[in-house]
Amino acid sequence: MGNEERYVVSLSIFPKEEHIIKVPEELVDEDHPLLYKPFDGSKYVSYFVSEANRNIGVTLESYCGVSANTPNLC
Repeated sequence: MGNEERYVVSLSIFPKEEHIIKVPEELVDEDHPLLYKPFDGSKYVSYFVSEANRNIGVTLESYCGVSANTPNLC
């Protein structure tokens, strides 16, 4: 394995700027409540990688979750 030639493919998805990511309305009902508010994908990525948030375990839930303890960031 030490001298074998290896190939790596990196696939990433970056949302378009100002593209709102949201759950389709037909998927939300009493049995399947909304868990995340609609959010701008590029703003979330910027928030996630910011110096202030880099080491504190920022998650999508902490950014725009529906729970009462979630700040209104999105």
